[in-house]
Amino acid sequence: MRPLVPWRSRAAVWVTPPGLAGVVGYTAQFGSETTVVGYWPAATAAGAIYLIFSCAVAAVAGAWEGRRYRSLLSGVRTSGRPVSAVLVQLLWLPMAAGVLLQLFGVAIASAHSRGSPGGPSPVVLLAYVGIVFFHTCLGFVCGRWLPPVAGLPVALLVSYCWLGFTWAVDSFPLRYLAGLTMSDCCSVETALDVRAPAIALFFSVVGGAALLVVAVSDRATGSVARRDGLLIGSALMVTTTVLSLLAGSGLGASPIVERPKSEANCSGTRPTICLFPEQVLRSDPERVIRSAARNLEAAGLSLPATIRTSNEPSTSSTLNMVVQVHMSEADLVHSITTALLPDTIASYCGSERDYDQRLEDAAVVDRWLIDVASVGIVDPRDVEPAVEMQNPSTLAALERAPMEEQVRWITQTSDRLTDCSARSIPVPSA
Repeated sequence: MRPLVPWRSRAAVWVTPPGLAGVVGYTAQFGSETTVVGYWPAATAAGAIYLIFSCAVAAVAGAWEGRRYRSLLSGVRTSGRPVSAVLVQLLWLPMAAGVLLQLFGVAIASAHSRGSPGGPSPVVLLAYVGIVFFHTCLGFVCGRWLPPVAGLPVALLVSYCWLGFTWAVDSFPLRYLAGLTMSDCCSVETALDVRAPAIALFFSVVGGAALLVVAVSDRATGSVARRDGLLIGSALMVTTTVLSLLAGSGLGASPIVERPKSEANCSGTRPTICLFPEQVLRSDPERVIRSAARNLEAAGLSLPATIRTSNEPSTSSTLNMVVQVHMSEADLVHSITTALLPDTIASYCGSERDYDQRLEDAAVVDRWLIDVASVGIVDPRDVEPAVEMQNPSTLAALERAPMEEQVRWITQTSDRLTDCSARSIPVPSA
């Protein structure tokens, strides 16, 4: 079948290169922030940031085709061709351009995750296709109903504002309709909540279909669906939005959940160390963690029997710490020593002076833990503390005391940091 329009006049051919330039330029400027190392779920989700470019291309090209549909409307009425066939021929190229550009963005975000366990998430990739479809339809509506001079810029503006506004708005359910919030996922200890891409996919596909119903509405046609298309499409869009918001009402600011513990591999005793496959593929964090734990226990400090990679609070039996892919030895020591501090570091008990003292005590505890845990692993000066120490003389005085007294002070002070009823404990003398 002869195409409605020649290739050279298809807008997608002309707007894709600027979109591609935007992707390349953004990557050159912020590539270190968008490229994920060694974890496919995070890498696939990080590609959501490139929706800004792929959806812009799809929306502008869709608006051009909507303008063309407007000029061809009289011919469509008399041609006898199904309106669906006309829409497919007009919109497949804008849709394909947006999808290919988005896949290129995902490939960039996942460049350093190739070879890691797993692969791209199919539901996230489907969500991207659905989102590009929605913006193609959004542009098509703008081109169909707005004056030619306004259709393209309005489509571009609405596309960008929809993605950016919903990403920043305080209403969390609204964030999940546009899908850009998926880029906030996730560390290796967590996973993307499958509801996030599912909501974006449902809203985008059904909402996009509703926009097309509005776009092809025509009171001069004999079809009831097209004659009342404005009313039908609007009702479908409202219903889709309400259902999507209800589905996202149980989600928080970020679409992440704790990764199942069954996916971790545990080894050794006292302590047993549990790590995910991605964490041990490119380096050997278990060796550093075990050495640091043995250093602390050799000094007299009691540690939980299990050390696990997790963002959850630690318990008496499990020490939860953060272990990123390809973490340096200094960062691993920082992570295990920080995990031994209270989650809130220090409590505020109504007095600025008391709070400052608690923070200073926390800094001394943190620095002592780093000095002990680093032995034989890394220079303790290369380990970043969780709390900056203001008075190094306190640590110097503590380290002159017998080791048993040091450990007792560290243990008691750690317990005091979040106990407002406890008084400051003097540093033991030599």
